[in-house]
Amino acid sequence: MINRRIELMSDKAMDVIDDMGFFKVVEGKKVIPSKYFGYMASFGPSVIQSSLMQTLNAYNKESTKEGQERKKILTFMGKVMDESGCFSEQQNNQSDNENEDNNKNKQYAEMLITYVRNKVGTASTPAITRIFIRKLVLDYATACKNIMQTYPKEKTSTEVQQ
Repeated sequence: MINRRIELMSDKAMDVIDDMGFFKVVEGKKVIPSKYFGYMASFGPSVIQSSLMQTLNAYNKESTKEGQERKKILTFMGKVMDESGCFSEQQNNQSDNENEDNNKNKQYAEMLITYVRNKVGTASTPAITRIFIRKLVLDYATACKNIMQTYPKEKTSTEVQQ
């Protein structure tokens, strides 16, 4: 069962998903390529198996085309967190200038990583703080994943042949 906090996060995720560039239009319908579902599905297990910072750094790499696509997941999560007021202490002056908005859209992944790095800090950070931040990020990932699942998935070439 989804808790109330994830429901509120999901509302914000619904508001921002159209800006993320996930969609393709196939036969007049908005669909999300299956790779994004895979990236979201592997985010949580990656955090649990390795660590939050290692996962964020891995998803933030842009050295390959896949890395650039994977970074959209962090951008999506970062934008949802920003819209929810999570980064309020990090925010600079807001601007209505479209170019600055586009630049900010590219920086949501970095905002997410900076937020986690600042909150988790070093090994001397209390364990309860590290656990809280990890749970918070995983809750946002869950909310984003839930919203993505409300859209149809693009069929791969093997699914179309069957």
